[in-house]
Amino acid sequence: VGGVSEPVGVSASSAVSDGLGSVVSPFIREGEEHSRLLSSSSSSALPLGFSVSPSSVVTSFASPSGSGDLSSSSFEFEASSRGMSFEGDEHAVLFGYLGAAAAMIFSCFGAAYGTAKSGVGIAAMGVMRPELVMKSIVPVVMAGVLGIYGLIIAAFIALKVKSPYYLYDGYAHLASGLACGLSGLASGVAIGVVGDAGVRANAQQPKLFVGMVLILIFAEALALYGLIVAILLTTNVGKSRA
Repeated sequence: VGGVSEPVGVSASSAVSDGLGSVVSPFIREGEEHSRLLSSSSSSALPLGFSVSPSSVVTSFASPSGSGDLSSSSFEFEASSRGMSFEGDEHAVLFGYLGAAAAMIFSCFGAAYGTAKSGVGIAAMGVMRPELVMKSIVPVVMAGVLGIYGLIIAAFIALKVKSPYYLYDGYAHLASGLACGLSGLASGVAIGVVGDAGVRANAQQPKLFVGMVLILIFAEALALYGLIVAILLTTNVGKSRA
């Protein structure tokens, strides 16, 4: 009774702090061990002139802005550290390559449909009139040309996606790929439908051959229009900086 007793709140807080210290201290020791491992491994893995400090690693993972930061400054730092130099908007490259993919994919869709649809008609007609098979192969050839249109535009776009590259260039390449690809898709559908019905009718009435070829030519012209517009759009790349 003669001694001075501690207040209840002080004794409770000291007990809580001691308990937290015993719980947190293993994690602190584990973090320090990981930091030492990172510092020893980064010095041997990084090129000459680069070093990673444990504090910077911990800060980059702990700070909210460091996790998943895809800003232009971080992109430029990563590109420069890897020996690359990129000037422009890195997001524009996505639109450029989407245009190349759209030109190739949609044109091949049209070519595949036109070839398959016409091939079914040729196979059905060739059972009764096998001598007309080679003469009726015209729609298959015209459908196959659609894939070449898409290949040309996709190659043009892929070769022009290089630094400096801005959003204007990416949008122009995306529009170019869509113009060529969707026009080729529409043309392929028309060629397939006309070719299927035309070769069957030509087997019964040979005078319909010229009319079938004319219809196929106008259907092919749809893809040619898209190719011309796509070429004009690719020539506009870089004019925003002129």
